[in-house]
Amino acid sequence: MSSARSPAAGSGAWPATTGPPPPAIGCSQQIGQRLRTLRKARGLSLADVEAQSGGRWKAAVLSCYERAARAISAEQLSELAAFYSAPVEAVLPDPPTRVDAVHARVTLDLARLAELTGPEPALLARYATSVRCQRRQQPTWLLSLRASDLPALARIYALPTITLLNQLAAWQVLA
Repeated sequence: MSSARSPAAGSGAWPATTGPPPPAIGCSQQIGQRLRTLRKARGLSLADVEAQSGGRWKAAVLSCYERAARAISAEQLSELAAFYSAPVEAVLPDPPTRVDAVHARVTLDLARLAELTGPEPALLARYATSVRCQRRQQPTWLLSLRASDLPALARIYALPTITLLNQLAAWQVLA
Protein backbone atom coordinates (compact mmCIF):
# COMPACT_ATOMS: atom_id res chain seq x y z
CA MET A 1 0.00 0.00 0.00
CA SER A 2 1.49 3.39 -0.99
CA SER A 3 1.08 6.77 0.60
CA ALA A 4 -2.00 8.76 -0.31
CA ARG A 5 0.16 11.83 -0.62
CA SER A 6 2.42 10.89 -3.52
CA PRO A 7 2.15 10.43 -7.29
CA ALA A 8 1.96 6.97 -8.81
CA ALA A 9 4.57 4.77 -7.21
CA GLY A 10 8.01 5.43 -8.60
CA SER A 11 6.79 7.39 -11.59
CA GLY A 12 7.09 10.93 -10.27
CA ALA A 13 4.13 11.81 -12.48
CA TRP A 14 0.40 11.84 -12.16
CA PRO A 15 -1.50 8.98 -13.75
CA ALA A 16 -3.10 9.75 -17.08
CA THR A 17 -6.53 11.07 -16.15
CA THR A 18 -7.12 13.42 -19.04
CA GLY A 19 -7.86 12.94 -22.66
CA PRO A 20 -10.93 12.35 -24.58
CA PRO A 21 -13.54 10.24 -22.85
CA PRO A 22 -15.25 7.27 -24.46
CA PRO A 23 -18.44 8.12 -26.34
CA ALA A 24 -21.60 8.88 -24.36
CA ILE A 25 -19.88 9.37 -21.03
CA GLY A 26 -21.13 12.18 -18.85
CA CYS A 27 -19.33 14.54 -16.52
CA SER A 28 -20.14 12.49 -13.40
CA GLN A 29 -18.78 9.35 -15.04
CA GLN A 30 -15.58 11.14 -16.08
CA ILE A 31 -15.07 12.46 -12.55
CA GLY A 32 -15.76 9.02 -11.08
CA GLN A 33 -13.32 7.30 -13.42
CA ARG A 34 -10.62 9.84 -12.66
CA LEU A 35 -11.16 9.57 -8.90
CA ARG A 36 -10.84 5.78 -9.17
CA THR A 37 -7.69 6.15 -11.31
CA LEU A 38 -6.07 8.44 -8.73
CA ARG A 39 -6.98 6.12 -5.85
CA LYS A 40 -5.77 2.98 -7.60
CA ALA A 41 -2.56 4.68 -8.77
CA ARG A 42 -1.72 5.06 -5.10
CA GLY A 43 -2.48 1.40 -4.43
CA LEU A 44 -5.38 2.28 -2.13
CA SER A 45 -8.61 0.40 -1.62
CA LEU A 46 -11.78 2.25 -0.68
CA ALA A 47 -11.27 1.01 2.89
CA ASP A 48 -7.68 2.31 2.88
CA VAL A 49 -8.89 5.80 1.94
CA GLU A 50 -11.47 5.70 4.72
CA ALA A 51 -8.84 4.63 7.25
CA GLN A 52 -6.15 7.07 6.11
CA SER A 53 -8.62 9.96 6.05
CA GLY A 54 -9.69 9.23 9.61
CA GLY A 55 -13.20 8.47 8.38
CA ARG A 56 -13.56 11.75 6.47
CA TRP A 57 -14.11 9.79 3.25
CA LYS A 58 -16.41 6.81 3.81
CA ALA A 59 -15.75 3.83 1.52
CA ALA A 60 -19.43 3.56 0.57
CA VAL A 61 -19.62 7.25 -0.39
CA LEU A 62 -16.38 7.07 -2.39
CA SER A 63 -17.74 4.05 -4.23
CA CYS A 64 -20.86 6.05 -5.14
CA TYR A 65 -18.73 8.94 -6.42
CA GLU A 66 -16.57 6.58 -8.49
CA ARG A 67 -19.63 4.89 -10.02
CA ALA A 68 -21.33 8.27 -10.59
CA ALA A 69 -24.21 7.03 -8.44
CA ARG A 70 -23.91 10.14 -6.28
CA ALA A 71 -23.00 13.71 -7.17
CA ILE A 72 -19.95 15.28 -5.58
CA SER A 73 -19.87 18.97 -4.72
CA ALA A 74 -17.09 21.20 -5.98
CA GLU A 75 -15.84 21.65 -2.42
CA GLN A 76 -15.75 17.90 -1.76
CA LEU A 77 -14.07 17.29 -5.11
CA SER A 78 -11.39 19.84 -4.27
CA GLU A 79 -10.82 18.28 -0.84
CA LEU A 80 -10.65 14.75 -2.22
CA ALA A 81 -8.20 15.82 -4.94
CA ALA A 82 -6.07 17.43 -2.22
CA PHE A 83 -6.23 14.20 -0.18
CA TYR A 84 -4.84 12.38 -3.24
CA SER A 85 -2.25 15.19 -3.64
CA ALA A 86 -3.53 15.85 -7.13
CA PRO A 87 -4.56 19.12 -8.72
CA VAL A 88 -8.33 19.41 -8.98
CA GLU A 89 -7.89 19.81 -12.75
CA ALA A 90 -6.79 16.17 -12.85
CA VAL A 91 -10.30 15.15 -11.82
CA LEU A 92 -12.44 17.68 -13.65
CA PRO A 93 -14.28 16.52 -16.77
CA ASP A 94 -13.05 17.46 -20.20
CA PRO A 95 -14.65 20.59 -21.59
CA PRO A 96 -17.35 19.69 -24.06
CA THR A 97 -16.23 19.90 -27.65
CA ARG A 98 -18.69 20.66 -30.36
CA VAL A 99 -18.02 20.24 -34.00
CA ASP A 100 -19.80 23.08 -35.73
CA ALA A 101 -22.23 22.29 -38.53
CA VAL A 102 -19.57 23.60 -40.93
CA HIS A 103 -17.38 20.69 -39.81
CA ALA A 104 -20.14 18.07 -39.79
CA ARG A 105 -18.49 16.71 -42.92
CA VAL A 106 -14.79 17.12 -43.34
CA THR A 107 -13.21 16.36 -46.70
CA LEU A 108 -9.61 15.22 -46.73
CA ASP A 109 -7.27 15.98 -49.60
CA LEU A 110 -5.53 12.62 -49.92
CA ALA A 111 -3.08 13.92 -52.52
CA ARG A 112 -1.82 16.50 -50.03
CA LEU A 113 -1.81 13.87 -47.27
CA ALA A 114 0.39 11.62 -49.42
CA GLU A 115 3.01 14.41 -49.57
CA LEU A 116 3.37 14.56 -45.78
CA THR A 117 5.91 12.52 -43.84
CA GLY A 118 6.03 11.39 -40.26
CA PRO A 119 4.06 9.01 -38.06
CA GLU A 120 1.07 11.29 -37.44
CA PRO A 121 0.19 11.88 -41.11
CA ALA A 122 0.91 8.19 -41.82
CA LEU A 123 -1.64 7.24 -39.16
CA LEU A 124 -4.21 9.50 -40.83
CA ALA A 125 -3.43 7.93 -44.21
CA ARG A 126 -3.99 4.42 -42.77
CA TYR A 127 -7.26 5.60 -41.20
CA ALA A 128 -8.40 7.08 -44.53
CA THR A 129 -7.58 3.82 -46.30
CA SER A 130 -9.56 1.90 -43.69
CA VAL A 131 -12.58 4.20 -44.10
CA ARG A 132 -12.46 3.83 -47.89
CA CYS A 133 -12.31 0.02 -47.55
CA GLN A 134 -15.19 -0.09 -45.07
CA ARG A 135 -17.30 2.06 -47.36
CA ARG A 136 -16.16 0.12 -50.41
CA GLN A 137 -15.19 3.42 -51.96
CA GLN A 138 -13.02 3.53 -55.04
CA PRO A 139 -9.67 5.27 -54.60
CA THR A 140 -9.98 9.00 -55.20
CA TRP A 141 -8.02 12.02 -54.08
CA LEU A 142 -10.80 13.22 -51.78
CA LEU A 143 -12.39 11.49 -48.83
CA SER A 144 -15.40 12.83 -46.93
CA LEU A 145 -15.33 12.03 -43.24
CA ARG A 146 -18.64 11.86 -41.47
CA ALA A 147 -19.27 13.70 -38.21
CA SER A 148 -19.09 10.32 -36.43
CA ASP A 149 -15.63 9.70 -37.90
CA LEU A 150 -14.15 12.79 -36.27
CA PRO A 151 -14.49 11.76 -32.60
CA ALA A 152 -13.14 8.30 -33.44
CA LEU A 153 -10.15 9.81 -35.21
CA ALA A 154 -9.65 12.26 -32.33
CA ARG A 155 -9.51 9.34 -29.88
CA ILE A 156 -6.86 7.65 -32.02
CA TYR A 157 -4.74 10.78 -31.76
CA ALA A 158 -5.74 11.31 -28.09
CA LEU A 159 -6.86 14.85 -28.94
CA PRO A 160 -10.07 16.78 -28.49
CA THR A 161 -11.99 16.91 -31.78
CA ILE A 162 -11.48 20.65 -32.21
CA THR A 163 -7.71 20.21 -31.73
CA LEU A 164 -7.71 17.46 -34.34
CA LEU A 165 -9.49 19.76 -36.80
CA ASN A 166 -6.87 22.44 -36.13
CA GLN A 167 -4.12 19.88 -36.77
CA LEU A 168 -5.73 18.82 -40.06
CA ALA A 169 -5.89 22.48 -41.08
CA ALA A 170 -2.23 22.97 -40.11
CA TRP A 171 -1.28 19.98 -42.29
CA GLN A 172 -3.34 21.60 -45.08
CA VAL A 173 -5.20 18.35 -45.77
CA LEU A 174 -8.70 19.83 -45.58
CA ALA A 175 -10.20 20.14 -49.04
